[in-house]
Amino acid sequence: HRSNPGTPTSADIGTVSVWFKRGNFPSGNNLRIWNHGDGSSPNIELLIFGSSNKMLVNGNAAGGTSITTERVFRDPHAWYNAVVRIDTSQDTASNRVKLYINGELVSDIDGTPTYPSENGDIFQNTPDWRIGSWSNGTGHDWDGYISEVVYCDRQSLNPTAFGEYSDSGIWRPIDPTSNTFGDQGFYLPFTDSNYL
Repeated sequence: HRSNPGTPTSADIGTVSVWFKRGNFPSGNNLRIWNHGDGSSPNIELLIFGSSNKMLVNGNAAGGTSITTERVFRDPHAWYNAVVRIDTSQDTASNRVKLYINGELVSDIDGTPTYPSENGDIFQNTPDWRIGSWSNGTGHDWDGYISEVVYCDRQSLNPTAFGEYSDSGIWRPIDPTSNTFGDQGFYLPFTDSNYL
């Protein structure tokens, strides 16, 4: 949890990358992977629906965001990398928020997605960052592992800034410290000395 971190370099552009692995599968609860928001009104967040096991990019800032995957995430043995790339300066609505899983753009969307307004502010200066929890209660805490959390302020980055394919075609993490983090960006590796 990072409370009131300050004013970002850009409220319109940013990229978040996180590696995660599922644990238990509680019924009914939406499990927060990360959340940027204030109270019960997240500006942007990444979560897994407890009932369907699909992933959702959700938020209320700049007219709202709602992107749900057709894909389900039910493998407790697999590590996944999710990259959420935001650039609300884009003319085309679907280019303003993009979700990548293990290096691939998610194009199979469940239902009708909602995208933020053009030039809408997503990364505002007052909300908290929460990793693995929700700012409005404790019933939606993540169950599993989280690692390599990166936020690049004012950078719209491809997933290749955070991972690469091995010779056998497995998506794996790379050192993200060569990226530009901006005023409020961060890198949380969650190693033995820096863990969640």
